[in-house]
Amino acid sequence: MADDGKLDPAVYNHIRSRIVSELKDIRRFGLTEEAMEHAPVITMGFNRPRQAIGAIEYLISANRFAQNLHWLTAALALDGRYRGVELTERRRVFAGSKNISTRTLIRYEDAAIDWLAGRLVESTLSTAEGKKYAQAVADNQSRIGPVDAVDAGTPQPDRPVDNEGARAQARRTVNRTSSISTGQRPVARNLRSDPLKQDDIAAMSVMEALDHQEALGDMINEGNKDLRAILSQLEVLRRQQSELTDHLSSLQKEFALVQERINRG
Repeated sequence: MADDGKLDPAVYNHIRSRIVSELKDIRRFGLTEEAMEHAPVITMGFNRPRQAIGAIEYLISANRFAQNLHWLTAALALDGRYRGVELTERRRVFAGSKNISTRTLIRYEDAAIDWLAGRLVESTLSTAEGKKYAQAVADNQSRIGPVDAVDAGTPQPDRPVDNEGARAQARRTVNRTSSISTGQRPVARNLRSDPLKQDDIAAMSVMEALDHQEALGDMINEGNKDLRAILSQLEVLRRQQSELTDHLSSLQKEFALVQERINRG
């Protein structure tokens, strides 16, 4: 790590790339405890593989359309009908249901995995074991440059117990990216900052464009729900402000009357 204690970008990118690699490996089996046993960098951020699965499921659910994570439905076998089915067949069925090619689906999966890995880095680095691993990466890079030799020393999943649950950790990760919370649902969260370029859209087939348009429609609907939630909360806050102002005014008047009585002796 850097001398000031901040995480060096090269270390962050190394850990993120390891998590991306582990998520892509998990695709072969689906999101199962057995698969998570082979994802040591991801699971070091949690007590047990089952908790890591819970965190990933929560992140996907909370950002299903905002970050297009629904494309991982077949890849991670999140839907019961895909469990126990070979990856190629899962992709074929899911891509067919969306009228896109499996090649396009894989591209969407990779983009979703890249975003998900960024969130999981935070979980990894929130534990003592994760920080120790980051330091090991930094020490290794300072000696021989940014190579993967340090991976041979990656801690394995028998780790000290962290009393905080995985879903709570995931919620904290999501909430850090939220601009407002209504207390009912996270809103204005993870706004997409990388819309497709005109050339990318022009290169789509008609079926891909239709599918992407459907995904955009879902995102717009989610955004409208969030906007309505914000406006509703603002109304509540305005009423509370008015009530509190009246209450403070009443207290100030009472305070003044008490002061008058004191002054009279």
